Amino acid sequence: MKDTKNLDDHIKYVKELENIMEELSKVDYHDYVKLKEITLQIRKIIRKKFGDRDSYLEDLWDISHKLKPSGVIEKIGYREEQLATIDEISFIIGEMIKDLKNLSKRKNKEIEEISKSAKKLEEYEYDIAITFAGEDREIAKNLAETLRANDVKVFYDEFYKSDLWGKKLTKYFQDVYGPKTKFVVLLISKDYPVKDWTDFEFSIIRTEAKQRKTEFILPIKLDDTKMLGVHEDTGYLDYRKEEIKGIVNAILDKLSKYKRIERNFFREFFINSETGEPNFAVVVGNKSDEYIQYVRTFVELVCFKYVGYEEVTTSHYRTEIFGEHFRVNTSRHDVEIDPYSLIIKEDEITNNIKIAFNLLLVGFIEDNKLIKSLIDQGLSKIDWKIFLGGFELIPDAFTKGKDVIICSGKNTQAVLEGLKKLANKL
Repeated sequence: MKDTKNLDDHIKYVKELENIMEELSKVDYHDYVKLKEITLQIRKIIRKKFGDRDSYLEDLWDISHKLKPSGVIEKIGYREEQLATIDEISFIIGEMIKDLKNLSKRKNKEIEEISKSAKKLEEYEYDIAITFAGEDREIAKNLAETLRANDVKVFYDEFYKSDLWGKKLTKYFQDVYGPKTKFVVLLISKDYPVKDWTDFEFSIIRTEAKQRKTEFILPIKLDDTKMLGVHEDTGYLDYRKEEIKGIVNAILDKLSKYKRIERNFFREFFINSETGEPNFAVVVGNKSDEYIQYVRTFVELVCFKYVGYEEVTTSHYRTEIFGEHFRVNTSRHDVEIDPYSLIIKEDEITNNIKIAFNLLLVGFIEDNKLIKSLIDQGLSKIDWKIFLGGFELIPDAFTKGKDVIICSGKNTQAVLEGLKKLANKL
């Protein structure tokens, strides 16, 4: 059966089929013209939603040829056969309704999964959580302290004694070694697999790893122990070779792409720190009339916060579009800039602009070809056609040293939601 990406269409056609089912139940079996009209309606839905070669179309074609005009029914006594044919048509409609409802459930699940798996867009409480056996505490402590000294948000139990005190630890660790952490560093030694508590932690970690679409467990070997539950082809570091310094450097490299999604990154994305001039351009699609007012307001916010756009005089900038207050600490660079000059239509973009500026791509896949090109190259990982709104950072998208942020979604409201999320990072 041909799948569809439009959840609203699924619901729409289910309702249409339910109406046809009700109409069919009221048609007199003599009314050949009406029955043929109904089969034609169903065939149109099949072609739109299931494809021309779908088995439903073949079945309906065979069954519709069994329908007889009223005159034939009366002459040869075809009443029972005609009623049976109508029942067959009704059965096909029922099966189509079931399939469309199942598609709707699957699509809803996809949307939920995408929302959960867009980890680059979320704020984690911890960059790293360390799991280890008690016998290896000294190594874990040295690693944790060195990471913390490098501004890594690390969960190491001794750092959180007051938080852990009195709490139900089974629930607490389900969060720490699950959705609250970007990566878990696993210190593998002969003692780790044989301890009850580490076994409990690792069961949480494995469950979370199955839900992640990117790597989550970062194994470090302290000896030659093989760890059940960690695939043999999983990349690991050897503490005996790397020592603390090598491991910390590797973790910092791993975190670097996530660290870009932090407040300090946005200043560099939007403004040249040396000149105070804008370092970005906003590229909108060719159907931008639907969302251009949101884009303009967002650019004003950026210019006010990072450039000191003089037309905005209050230190608490409120807009009806974004509906929130933004507390602004601006360096007030002496730069004259027209915010709207930073907004460019997709068909006006040049290679020079691509290599000179960071780009904020706003719009839908259908109207912004740059977004589509990044999807086609496999650089954008989100299915924007069904996404409910957000943004995605793609480092070095078109040229080294210049980044792209995509702000998109399934409709205009989703684009607005994406701009809101991005505005909250300013």
